Amino acid sequence: TIDKQKAEASKKSLQAANLKRAQLQEADLSDGILIEACLEESDLSEADLCGADLSAANLKYANLHRTVLYRCRAKKTDFSNTILTQANLVEANLSGANVNEANLKESNNEGANLTNSTFKNADLSEVNLTGAFLANANLSGANFTNSELIAAALAGSDLTDANLNNDSLH
Repeated sequence: TIDKQKAEASKKSLQAANLKRAQLQEADLSDGILIEACLEESDLSEADLCGADLSAANLKYANLHRTVLYRCRAKKTDFSNTILTQANLVEANLSGANVNEANLKESNNEGANLTNSTFKNADLSEVNLTGAFLANANLSGANFTNSELIAAALAGSDLTDANLNNDSLH
């Protein structure tokens, strides 16, 4: 699509860009600078955002199904109500992010930095959080059914009303 071609061609200069409702399926935005970009309601399914900087970006209601966010920086980013199913967030930095009511089912968050983030009522079922840093995170009402939390750092986190059924918490 035209949105995808424009984004890929200028991926280094998308800081504060307005890409609301953009169609960016399978786009290569790896190592892109998307600081403070508006990607609200955009479709980034199966896109490559490996190493991208999404700090303070707006991704509310976006579709990031099967998106690669490996080692991306998304500090203080708004992922509220976002679809992140089967996404690769290995070693991503989402510290201070708003992930309230997002769907992260079957995503891989191994070694991710999720400190000081909020995941109120988020679906974290069947998620790999092995070695993730969740210190001081608000996880109230989150669904962790069948998730892996082995060696996850949860100090100071709020797990009020969280569903931890069938989790691995070794």
